Amino acid sequence: MKTKDIILSSLMLVILITLIGIFNYIDSKDVVAVSKESEISYVENKEEIVYDGMTLKELGDKLNKSLKSDLAGTGYLYAKYSIEYGVDPYLAVAISLHESGCNATGGCSDKVVSCNNVGGQRFSPRCYSGAGATYGRYDTLEEGIEGFIRNIYRNYVVYGLNTPLQMQDKYVGTGTKTWAPKVERYMELIKNESL
Repeated sequence: MKTKDIILSSLMLVILITLIGIFNYIDSKDVVAVSKESEISYVENKEEIVYDGMTLKELGDKLNKSLKSDLAGTGYLYAKYSIEYGVDPYLAVAISLHESGCNATGGCSDKVVSCNNVGGQRFSPRCYSGAGATYGRYDTLEEGIEGFIRNIYRNYVVYGLNTPLQMQDKYVGTGTKTWAPKVERYMELIKNESL
């Protein structure tokens, strides 16, 4: 055998081993191939764990078990925006349930129904809700959920106020001491899927 033939055979063997390795790697992953002209990229089709051992979808499904009336089916939005802004999703849903009344059999308060305001926030543009009270108004429920969670992040979380007890005085004023225990109770019920 000539030296040239040996080199060619060795090169073909290296190429074959490399291709087998690539195919084994691709086969071992749950992947989707995307081709753009001569460029091929692979994207893993596995959901990332985002909170409390759950994927975003699983977290949304868990939150949905506690969301009723006008907030029914919005668990994914709470999960998505809570993760995006770094807010505890159980805390966000618990405050919404406490502030909106959506946990009761009579349905959500006018804040949610008329204003898409899930957190009892006061800002402009104003929306008049029950007994002449003024709350901020969002155009859609999704905007209301995102705006509420963004508010928790910007006005509480960035200042180290991450729990109901830490948030209470700023959220409802210094005269109220029952808000935090009620929100904490909601958090416990949401975690345990007991609502």
